[in-house]
Amino acid sequence: GGIVGVCTALSAQLRGYHVTLVDRNDPGRATSYGPAGLLSDSSVVVLNNPGLWRNLPALLSGQSNSLRYSPQFVLQRLPWMLHFLALAARPAHMWHAARALRALMTYSQEQHYALMDQTNTHHLLRSPGLIRVFRSAGSLQRFQAEQLPVLEATGVPCHVIGPEVLAMLEPSLAPVYTAAIVLPGTSRVTDPAALLTAYVELFQAAGGKVVRADVTALEECDMPVNPSSTGSSTGRSNSTGTGSSSSSS
Repeated sequence: GGIVGVCTALSAQLRGYHVTLVDRNDPGRATSYGPAGLLSDSSVVVLNNPGLWRNLPALLSGQSNSLRYSPQFVLQRLPWMLHFLALAARPAHMWHAARALRALMTYSQEQHYALMDQTNTHHLLRSPGLIRVFRSAGSLQRFQAEQLPVLEATGVPCHVIGPEVLAMLEPSLAPVYTAAIVLPGTSRVTDPAALLTAYVELFQAAGGKVVRADVTALEECDMPVNPSSTGSSTGRSNSTGTGSSSSSS
């Protein structure tokens, strides 16, 4: 019943399914209650990009704040980890993932804006963009060499600013940053819990059911489609065996 589960339930509902949302607590009162609330269009560079190999020694030695890991966890999942690292050596993987992520993020933003129209929650949206700051010229140069071309090629709006412009935009920042990247396409939700509550109310108003329970098993069954819906999807779906599509997160 977090943001993923509720949005999945709404999407299935629009496609004509009778949907039951299952959560052990009230929807939206776990991880989705207090996140940063970013609606990003720019997080398109995957972690296992070609630059990972250059940073790997520092990451594994614990010299970087970017990663904390358990050696036991890594050993238990060694085949997956080796495959993850192998993909980092393939630029084609990074580019394929970047294009897919860009399409997914822009679609996600469009869907959220449409749901905000239906729930009258646009007052919760702020669109100041996102600023990524750099302390050294070297870190900026690495970003420009490894990530900026990916952003530009996938259509992410972005531009570099110097310390003077950064100080004008964010006067509270200490003057320790040499440059920044401005990403104007990113928006922020000021109250994620309130937004999710409005989504749940929209879901229930359209006939959706919310059940407080633990999901212990999934069973595939034939799914009826709501004849009053304008959705066109038919077929089969995972459910709890009650004749309704279930969504949980």
